[in-house]
Amino acid sequence: MKKQTEQAEREAARRRSYGKWCRLMRQARGWTQEGLARRADVSLSTVVKCERGRHYPQPLQRAAIEAAFGAAPEAR
Repeated sequence: MKKQTEQAEREAARRRSYGKWCRLMRQARGWTQEGLARRADVSLSTVVKCERGRHYPQPLQRAAIEAAFGAAPEAR
């Protein structure tokens, strides 16, 4: 049970960290959430949930978001 809780906490921290990174990158460019979704060709819901730390995007979605920013995954 403890191991599952620790894993869930790590996943939640990963989602929050990625969401914060996305929000900071988007805001630094002066983009709206809709603008990021359009540039990355992902749904607005994906961007919103990501930034709130409720969703960690799938690999193709992450690649599209990071490409929209012109950032490599290592840049996070």
